Amino acid sequence: MTRLYLSSEWCEKEREWFENEIKRRGGGIENVFVVRAMATENEDWPDFLKDGFGETVLGYPFCDEAKGKAARPFGWVKPSKSDTQFSEALTELASDIATRLDEIRKEKHTTRSTTDRAGSRSQSETTGWPIFVAPGTEDVRPIAKEIRTHLEQKKCLLLPPEEIKIEEFTEQDENQAFSIARTFVQCIGVSAAKEEGAETGRVQLLNQRARQQSIPQFLWRDRNIPLNALDYDQTYKQFVESLGDIPGRTASELADEVIMHLGKQGPGSSTDLLAFIEVPADALNEFDRWKNDICSDNCMLLPLKPPGRGKISEIQKERESRRLVYCDCSAVLLMYCIADQLTWLKDAIVNFLKDITAIRRERNRFPVPVVIDYVGEAEALATTMGVDVITWQEGSDPNTLWQKLRNVVT
Repeated sequence: MTRLYLSSEWCEKEREWFENEIKRRGGGIENVFVVRAMATENEDWPDFLKDGFGETVLGYPFCDEAKGKAARPFGWVKPSKSDTQFSEALTELASDIATRLDEIRKEKHTTRSTTDRAGSRSQSETTGWPIFVAPGTEDVRPIAKEIRTHLEQKKCLLLPPEEIKIEEFTEQDENQAFSIARTFVQCIGVSAAKEEGAETGRVQLLNQRARQQSIPQFLWRDRNIPLNALDYDQTYKQFVESLGDIPGRTASELADEVIMHLGKQGPGSSTDLLAFIEVPADALNEFDRWKNDICSDNCMLLPLKPPGRGKISEIQKERESRRLVYCDCSAVLLMYCIADQLTWLKDAIVNFLKDITAIRRERNRFPVPVVIDYVGEAEALATTMGVDVITWQEGSDPNTLWQKLRNVVT
């Protein structure tokens, strides 16, 4: 909290978004930690950050506000070893945040037994969790490919489904991967993959996003290349330095570490209901719109997008990826959102039933196919093929949909 923060239009938009997210997720002011870095005026604070009496009592003092506009953050401009005020304030803030995060975890997650009594999972079950293998720059592509090969041999679900050059990796690809990934694998090379005019490269941006989403990271770097080889790009060099000492290991060893980590995660998901979405190829451009229309906080979606018309090998690879995900799903949602797509719906149901046969036989798991009918013309076909149908309208309350879906699944 500073005067500059309060006067910034961008920060105001960010703050409004944050306030809306807190309320949407059912949280409150107990999930907000304000660092009072400079003295500010009471009336300038947003109501969201005031108490019931309109007072600005929230926050952690990082300056002597009694000095008014002359107040500066502890240790400003050059912090010294003797500046204990900053360290004490930071320690208190970090401790309270950690305590609150522990409370949230206890509230929202149930502990799943991984003892022998509950039964250990087979390797193929353990590795069903999606793994995001970040596309690397040219100098690390061979090792990235080798890592992918080892993980594929262990029947892992890799995102993206096939190797993509980092310059061809789109924002849509990135959003899809981060939406369902449980681990993040990245090979750090000598290039930041920086686009013309950009201050930060793609390698760094992907890593930062994985950190922000608290996705466990497994990094590889050629230890034979010294950091001073990156002097041509100081920003990238500082980023690589911030990663710390990355252990030296082969592609096989790194893949084994990933598998070992996944094996400790326990079966299934801690979410209330896990669902997989399929939409017609013609609806791919509006996929996020349809997906967001049914989002619910206590459910998790796995939006791997179905392929359009393309090479048979690519479609087969996509279906193999889906089968790995199906085993952890409660339902597969066939979203009938465009008219005159009954041929697609029939094929989607038939393909799903084929895909699930092996999983049902090997693991005794059988996610339920459910048609979400926006158009009002799918009921006859779906019923004939033995599939449940939920009639839905765009813009309706998603929680109502998930309650209906839960009734179907149970």
